Formats: sequence, C-alpha cells, structure tokens
Amino acid sequence: MAGSNNGEQFLASEPEMDMTQFRHVEYDLKYADQSENQILDIIYPDEGEGSFPLIIVFHGGAFAMGHKRTHYISSMCQPVTQGYAVATVEYRLVQEALWPAQLIDGKAAIRYLRANAEKLNPDPERFAVWGNSAGGTVTQFLAVTGDKEGFDDLTVDLQASSKVQCAVKTIPPAQTAASALSAAICSYFPSVFTVSGACAVVF
Repeated sequence: MAGSNNGEQFLASEPEMDMTQFRHVEYDLKYADQSENQILDIIYPDEGEGSFPLIIVFHGGAFAMGHKRTHYISSMCQPVTQGYAVATVEYRLVQEALWPAQLIDGKAAIRYLRANAEKLNPDPERFAVWGNSAGGTVTQFLAVTGDKEGFDDLTVDLQASSKVQCAVKTIPPAQTAASALSAAICSYFPSVFTVSGACAVVF
C-alpha cells in the first residue's frame, strides 16, 4: 500500500474524531512534498488572538496504521480548551518508507510550522510535541535530536529549526527499550516529570 492515503486506508478501523467540536481548523496543510501523507491539521482555541503555544501531536499505530484524525487522539486535542493550538501530523508509515522517515517527517512538520509562524499564528518559541505509542517514539527522538546533524534530512521542505521546548510520550512500543530511552531522557534533562506511564520533558 505504498503511497496510499493513510486517512482513507484506515478510516474504517479508526474512525475520525468529531471535528465539528472545534470552531476553527486549518485542514490538510502540506508540510513537505515527498508524499501525500506529509500533511497536518491545526486546531485553534475558540478564543484569543495568538500567537498560541503549540502542541504537535503524533498518532500511534506501530508505524503501520493510523491517521491524524483518528479518534484515539481526541483527548490529546483537548488543550485547545485551555488556550493552546494543536497540530495533528500525518506521516509516512512503514509501508511507504522505513524509519527514520517518521522522524524526518516530524522534523519537517516542525520546521514548516516554525517557518510559517507569522501566517499560521503559533508561538515559535513554545512548541511541544506529544505522541502515543509509535508517535511517542517519534516525540522522544524529536526531544533529544533537535537541530543535530545526522538526525534529519534538510532536503525535506523548509529550512528552520526543528527544536522543541517540551516533549511528552505516552505508551511507547517495545516497552523495555522505550523505558531505557525514557530513563536516559529523564536523567539528562533537569525539568522532567512522569505520570501514569507518560514522560514529559520541559526545556
């Protein structure tokens, strides 16, 4: 199924969350041009002028399933009720491109959002990433690689920083390996907390 649209492919097994609950959404913004799956939505708070602190959400699915409007991430979009904007990211799955394509897509999405901050109205100095399961693995690597050479493909879309100021992962796959990575992350950064299987890093 290489090159197929993730949303269309998995809609039957993972219905969309109710998008009508959000008053203002920018749909299907293209953050890179290697794949039709390199798109994202931005959900804005009902009130406020911005610029808004931004939470960038990565869905789970073992890198083999899922899409950016899956009902599984509905709760991760609720910070819009507290003044945050939320971007939900579609990324290439393993049927289309193997790791580290998913990390590269995550960085490209962050660069796109930062480079277009004036137009899209997020605060480029307050970017958080949040992922569950496979998406949690993406956020862990986003947290510790930043703008480091060798962890990105700068031929993918816009040139801007891919650093984030906060990272949260929930229910990562391969628990033993993920726990070891979490421990390394949480020991490296001074401002870290863990709650109910989640690890948050605040830079």
